[in-house]
Amino acid sequence: MFDLKALDKEKHLRLTGVDNTLILQNMAYASDRKLLYEIRTVVVRGFTDSEEEIRGIAGLIKSLNADSYFRLIPFRSLGVRTCLAKTEDLDEKTFKHFCQIASNILGERLNFRL
Repeated sequence: MFDLKALDKEKHLRLTGVDNTLILQNMAYASDRKLLYEIRTVVVRGFTDSEEEIRGIAGLIKSLNADSYFRLIPFRSLGVRTCLAKTEDLDEKTFKHFCQIASNILGERLNFRL
């Protein structure tokens, strides 16, 4: 399993302090060897809450082995102690909209939890 914070390198850098080059390389490596099962992304306001970002991640996952799934998770600030502590939680309507976008690309390869 992989946690992909953001597909866009700059967003990933702002969220984590490092770019995602190595993560994407490792995902491709695991996929080529049929070792990749799930890629998880938390939808965070101001970072990954765009249609473009969700479409990009879903498109990437579609290009990986057919046994890999995408799990979308809505951001919740409860217990967060980092710079994201004051970030507003993602509302259910917006989250479902992003799930629909990913589902249109991946079909049943999308998992999500509210």
